[in-house]
Amino acid sequence: MARPAWMLVVTAGLGACLVPGCFRPWLKDSADAIQPVSPDAKEIWTGRIESPYHPLPERKVHWQDEIKDFVAPASYPDAKRKQETQASDKADSDREKTERDAAKHSPVITLAPLTPPDPPLVAALRALMEKRPAEALDLLKGYEKASQELLLSLLPLAVRLTEGGLQQPNPGEIAAVLEQLRALERPLAERAALGIDKMCLCRKIESYGVYQKVPDDWAYTAGAGDQPGELVQVYVELRNFGSKQQGNSFETCLASSLEIHDYRGNLVWRRDFPAQPDHSHSARHDYFINYRFAVPPHVPPGSYVLWIQVKDLTGQPGKDAPAYRTARRSLDFRVHGTGTGRGSWGEPGVVLKSGEADHDLRRQGADSEKP
Repeated sequence: MARPAWMLVVTAGLGACLVPGCFRPWLKDSADAIQPVSPDAKEIWTGRIESPYHPLPERKVHWQDEIKDFVAPASYPDAKRKQETQASDKADSDREKTERDAAKHSPVITLAPLTPPDPPLVAALRALMEKRPAEALDLLKGYEKASQELLLSLLPLAVRLTEGGLQQPNPGEIAAVLEQLRALERPLAERAALGIDKMCLCRKIESYGVYQKVPDDWAYTAGAGDQPGELVQVYVELRNFGSKQQGNSFETCLASSLEIHDYRGNLVWRRDFPAQPDHSHSARHDYFINYRFAVPPHVPPGSYVLWIQVKDLTGQPGKDAPAYRTARRSLDFRVHGTGTGRGSWGEPGVVLKSGEADHDLRRQGADSEKP
C-alpha cells in the first residue's frame, strides 16, 4: 500500500530534529559545565544533561578522582590565590638573591666598639707619664687614704722605671728607688700578718742574727726540789711588726707568752709577758726577742713542746690585737736528769731583749707562772 507523500515528508523532518540531540557530545569538560567546588565537598556533578535523549544517565563521582588532572580557570578563587602566592614567593626569592649578590660585591664595614673611659688608676698613671702630677693626685682622691698613700708611692716608681730602667743604673736613681720601696714597706707590714721567721734554742744570744745554737738533740737539766733547772735561751725573729712614730721616737709594743706542753697536749707550765713598749729614734726594720728562763722546778725529765706566742699591740693601747697580728710557733724541748741549774750562763730568770735594749722581766712575770 502506497503511503502518502506528506507522511514521508513529516517522517524525514522528525528524524532530522532528533539526530543532533542524540549524538551531541557530553559536555563534561566544557567551561559551562564546571561548577565551583568547595574544598570540603566530597562529590560533584560530572556534567549536565543537554538532551532528554542522552544515552548515559546522570552520575556522581568523588571529585578528587574525577578532576585530579583538571586545571581550573584563572577566575577560580582558589587557583587565583595559588597563582598570587607563587608570584609572591618568586618575588621574595628574587629579592633575596638580589640582596645576596649585592652583599657579595659591597664593601664590608666594621664598626669599632665604643672604648669605655679609663678607670681612675689608669688615668692617674697616664697623667704622671705626661708630667701632670696635680691631675694624677686629683684622680686618686676617690680611693681611701691608706690606698692613696701607697698609690702615690707606687705609681711614680713605676713611671721612673719605665723612663730609665735598671740596665744602666745611676746610683742616685737607685737610691731614690730604694727610698720609695722602704716607704712602702712600713704601711704594708702593719696590715700584714705578724710572723715568726726564726725560733731556736741557744747557748748564747748577742744581737740580731748573732747567736749560738744548741745541738738539735740537746736536753736541759731538770731542777731539784724547789730549785729551778738549767737556763734556757730562745732566739725569736719577727716579721711584719709595727713601728709607729710617737712624738720624737718610734714605738713597738709586743706582748708574749711561753707554754710547755707534754706530748699529749697537756699544759705543764706557762708564763706571760705583758706588753712593754720599746722605743727607738728610728723606725725599726728588724726585731728579735731573747727569751730567758730556767727549767721550772716541777717539770720532770721528759720530752715536751715549747710554744711561744707574740701579739703586736703597737698603736693599739688598751686593746687586744686582731687575730692576724698574733704569731705562734713551737719547737721540741727536752729535759733530763736532776740537779741545780748550771748557772754558768747567767742567773735563772726571764729577759726580753729587743734591738740593743734589755728588759729584765723577772719581776713583771713572777706571779704569772702556772703549773
